[in-house]
Amino acid sequence: MSSSQQDRAASIRGKVLAVFGRGFCDMTPKIGSVVAGTYMILMTNMYLIFEVGHLNRSMSLLERVEPDPTLTIGWVIPYCYYVAIALALITFPITIFFIYSVYHQDTTGIFIYLGWVGFYDISNCVIITLTSMAAKTAAFSIHSLEWVGLVTAFY
Repeated sequence: MSSSQQDRAASIRGKVLAVFGRGFCDMTPKIGSVVAGTYMILMTNMYLIFEVGHLNRSMSLLERVEPDPTLTIGWVIPYCYYVAIALALITFPITIFFIYSVYHQDTTGIFIYLGWVGFYDISNCVIITLTSMAAKTAAFSIHSLEWVGLVTAFY
């Protein structure tokens, strides 16, 4: 690199550091990670509330639509919700361990959290798809709010 390129690169770095002085939105990475973990706990709590409501709704619809649950694939629907609820419950201790790891500067918890979030999102995608397919065979559809929640979880 020539000295003019190095000077230009140093100038750009100085401007970036001036804009993001203490981090993005004036948050250090540590505080940003704690905020992200807290957000995940709150969103998982909200997700659990909705999933329990969807489970109750599907159980009442299955009782009206399908008196004998062994005849079709409709019996799968409650188990999909049970798996989704179990995954959400597992998310709480993993997120708390993530926050603990951030405070104690341990990268193990951060990598476990990143892996879990990927697995959790993919699992929820599969669960919603299976539930939707099973609901079509049981003559009712899943609530559109479940699809909205799935799409917004990725953002």
